[in-house]
Amino acid sequence: MNKTLRQCLATALIASLCLPMASPVFAADTAAATPEPTVSQTTQAEPTPSTTAIAEPSPTAAESSTPTAPTAQAADDTAQSVKTAASTPSVVYAVHTQNIGWMPETRDGNTAGTTGRCLRLEGLRVRLENAPYAGDILYQSHVQNIGWESGEKSAFALSGTEGQSLRIEAVRIKLTGEMSNHYDVYYRAHIADGGWLSWAKNGENAGSAGYGLQMEAIDIRLVPKGETPNIETTASPRKAFCEMGYDFKAHVQNIGWQESVGNAGMVGTSGQGLRMEAIRILVDDPVYGANVRAMAHLQDIGWNQGWVDAGIAGTTGQSRRVEGVRLELSGCLANKFDIYYRAHVQNIGWLGWAKNGQAAGSEGFGYRMEGLQVQIVPKNAGAPGDTNDTYRVYVPEIVIPNFDFICAVVQQEGGASYEGALAVITCIMNRADSGRWGGNDPVSVITAPGQFSAYLDGDYARYLGCSSAGVQNAVRDCIGKGVRIHPFQSFRSYPTAGSTFIVNQWFF
Repeated sequence: MNKTLRQCLATALIASLCLPMASPVFAADTAAATPEPTVSQTTQAEPTPSTTAIAEPSPTAAESSTPTAPTAQAADDTAQSVKTAASTPSVVYAVHTQNIGWMPETRDGNTAGTTGRCLRLEGLRVRLENAPYAGDILYQSHVQNIGWESGEKSAFALSGTEGQSLRIEAVRIKLTGEMSNHYDVYYRAHIADGGWLSWAKNGENAGSAGYGLQMEAIDIRLVPKGETPNIETTASPRKAFCEMGYDFKAHVQNIGWQESVGNAGMVGTSGQGLRMEAIRILVDDPVYGANVRAMAHLQDIGWNQGWVDAGIAGTTGQSRRVEGVRLELSGCLANKFDIYYRAHVQNIGWLGWAKNGQAAGSEGFGYRMEGLQVQIVPKNAGAPGDTNDTYRVYVPEIVIPNFDFICAVVQQEGGASYEGALAVITCIMNRADSGRWGGNDPVSVITAPGQFSAYLDGDYARYLGCSSAGVQNAVRDCIGKGVRIHPFQSFRSYPTAGSTFIVNQWFF
């Protein structure tokens, strides 16, 4: 080894002994983060006097690693938050309202339409926005004079009508595809006379049917599956969908209580010769809370059982026939609907339609009622059929002394019509009841001096033996049945102060 080489080695040894001690670096640390080459590493290649720069320690793993785990997690959370906000779906909807037209779009549980203004909804459009899953929202309306639309609508297409003045009465809405697996759709209707109803969801009916009540407003919202919907905690006293329910049934000889039938259905039998013994006519009215009152005319009892509210009219276990019925609606229901009913009677068959408390069936014949048909319709909508001859009453033949004479005088004074004859014979019987006009019977009144010109002039004679059927029926009803149509005791062919005109005479 020459002298020059020995001098270089000595110099390097002395320099290394003068260096400060560096912190130990573990293999794990260097594997976790390999630092970029430092000044000290490059200067070691050429040991010159400037090597004092290597006195700076190499970076440790903690100093030279990538961002710490908490910092990376915060970034992930921010990214996820942005993604969630971007994929939260909305339901957007708009309504066409009476006198207004299309109202501005609304969304996510806000009310579309009006309340307190009695304005009907006529059209509805619905769509989804920002749906994070495949699928759609479908909707369908129950429309005045149409019923449920034939198909479902989507993509903001028109459900209902526009320009036809037809009210929407109910709706149903549902999600499809993957959306239906991850979300529920809730909706509720505001209806006339009912206000806000309870919430429906996922294709259930909301609104009303059979009442003729318009929807006036609607709320719709999406709720993730499994979450409690953020809706009012105070439930509506009315169901989400209000539809009249009917429970009509009869207790029949040899059968007992029959199965219930609905509106316009028949209870009892026809052609089997079986008596009805009791009836139960009920309705489930979720809007007005009203019901049906019934009264039956019963064998050996007559009408004496009285009115029954939402109960059984008639008897069971007594083999007692029903001969006639009266039905009427109670409460607010009576202002909105008419109840029609008709009886099938032994030896007669079907009679005409009675309504709202009128008698149907028969009385005095001893005939059993065998069947009954009941139909509730909107107020003034008209009868389901013929309204003549609804109730037949048997009255034993009444012998009226001088019947032909009385009829002849009445026709001469009042004409051949039933109404004109009834007005005249009513006046005659009012006089007879008062006892101040020559007697207490019709003949004495007619023949009293100076009273009836038809008798005094003898003109009545032309109708002896040939008076009209209308006149004969009027005389029988007034004298035999007590039918009276006014309180007056005098009449003339011309008006006087305070007189009332009836058919062809002025009565006072």
